[in-house]
Amino acid sequence: MGALTGEAPAAAIVALLGLATLLGLCDLAFHPRTWQLRRPGMALRAQSAAAALLAGVLVVGILAIAVWGESARVAPQAHPWLGVLPTVTFAAALFVAGGALGIIAGRREVLSRGDVDVDRTIRTLIALSERQQRRGDLTISYIDAAHPFACAVRVDGPHVLITSGLRRHLTHAQIEAIVAHEAHHLTAGHDRHLRRARLAAACLPVVTACRRHERRVRLLIELASDDHAARHCGAVTTAQALESYQLAAPTPGTTERARRLRDSMHPASSGSR
Repeated sequence: MGALTGEAPAAAIVALLGLATLLGLCDLAFHPRTWQLRRPGMALRAQSAAAALLAGVLVVGILAIAVWGESARVAPQAHPWLGVLPTVTFAAALFVAGGALGIIAGRREVLSRGDVDVDRTIRTLIALSERQQRRGDLTISYIDAAHPFACAVRVDGPHVLITSGLRRHLTHAQIEAIVAHEAHHLTAGHDRHLRRARLAAACLPVVTACRRHERRVRLLIELASDDHAARHCGAVTTAQALESYQLAAPTPGTTERARRLRDSMHPASSGSR
């Protein structure tokens, strides 16, 4: 019994230090910071790592409570309630975890039904495409539609859709930058990042932080794909593609994204403003 009581403070200190480290990592990954705008890809990876660690800590915590309850049952206790406390805590933890999993499963099903409708529309557009181009596993479908639009989808394999309305407003080099941007959404798994953010916002709709997180993830995946397109097609060409896209189909934030790429070529002057 003395050994158990002697080890308890040390275990508590280690647990508190681990929790403090995890909370610090979560704050660094999820709290809005300037470096995230400069390194959006790294910010998205940090969020995934923090979320995985948080899930791991919760699982380990529930297992630790179970082990605590077993040791309390075997070892004699100074007070009878000490033997009951771990069991009650374990039951409460399982109840909360089960309820959370039920909410997540329900909201995920609702989101999935909406995605199925979108996929059905996308398949219709792909079937009506005027021509298709294969680049490895990627298929580029050119859609005969007046509205300037481009998107990346996982429907019957990785797909990038480009409308004829957008091609009329952009040069060939700018279209290549748009294709590189959209293709990066697929190769970097941005749809998974966005799906998790949407699910969090759907599960906790009254929590403002979840809605803000979803909007931040939408911005970060666009910035990360802008950077990828700039590395492969040039920052100037990518910025021009965004500016032409903005003229053809005005979208909030597109002008600022183009300006960010131009400023990245002159970091000293942009930092002195």
